[in-house]
Amino acid sequence: DPSAAARAFGAQRLSYGGLARQANQLAMHLRTLGVAPDERVAICLESGPPMVVAILATLKAGGAYVPLDPAYPDERLAHMLADSAPRVLLTQERLAARLPLAAACARVLLDGIGQAPWAQAAAPCPDAQALGLRGEHLAYVIYTSGSTGRPKSVAMPHRGLVNLLAWQREVLPGAARTLQFAAPGFDVAFQEIFSTLAGGGTLVLLPDDLRRDLPALAVWLGEQQLERLFLPCIALNALW
Repeated sequence: DPSAAARAFGAQRLSYGGLARQANQLAMHLRTLGVAPDERVAICLESGPPMVVAILATLKAGGAYVPLDPAYPDERLAHMLADSAPRVLLTQERLAARLPLAAACARVLLDGIGQAPWAQAAAPCPDAQALGLRGEHLAYVIYTSGSTGRPKSVAMPHRGLVNLLAWQREVLPGAARTLQFAAPGFDVAFQEIFSTLAGGGTLVLLPDDLRRDLPALAVWLGEQQLERLFLPCIALNALW
């Protein structure tokens, strides 16, 4: 249903039709910048509406996303950028100065996403078959905590993620209002986002200031009429 709410962030709502339009426009722009299967797109954005569009657009373009948390130290962000060698960096103006780029990497600012030149015209949905996208191509690259030294990359292909989503839709069918709790740098974030969108549910984004304030988070959760949560046991125990 193109008019159904795909994403909610406070009072802001984005329909499935609006999400598809924005993601297709950005995906086609990424294609012009050289994004193709196994090419990486680094995403460094504060929590909020552009994040889901950026991740979905990267996958639609055939690329693999590399989430960079703005809360990380500059040295860690620089290492992840250099190590992943992305074709494009999606970020915001206030974060751009912290992110050194190689000459081959293009930077796209997503401030005022609907006002960008590439967002003015209708864009078709990229065709996965025409892109040559297969199960062994990369979906994302995330990094370990680096507790044993420098952070190490984990490259995840589409095949395992497709199997995970197919299993989840079988055991938990139907749409739901789902909290997007995990930071994009953790693999559970993919499960939260795409199990919800694949089922026609609404993805409810969590404001950053509530992520570490558990008493306030518990109150907020009760107000959001959520139907599904993916939480680590330690967070669940603290809330209940």
